[in-house]
Amino acid sequence: MIVPHIENPFFAELIRAVESGLHKKGYQLIVADSHADVAAEKQRLGLCWRAK
Repeated sequence: MIVPHIENPFFAELIRAVESGLHKKGYQLIVADSHADVAAEKQRLGLCWRAK
């Protein structure tokens, strides 16, 4: 999951909820903060696709 500002209470709560749901199904969540930078988001997404 890539969020624009991890310290934002909305995104912090979203991360907690998604992580909880995934954990119940045996998955782990990886989180990245893009700092609202589109180039950073693209770079982080690229890391995900290359890892497959």
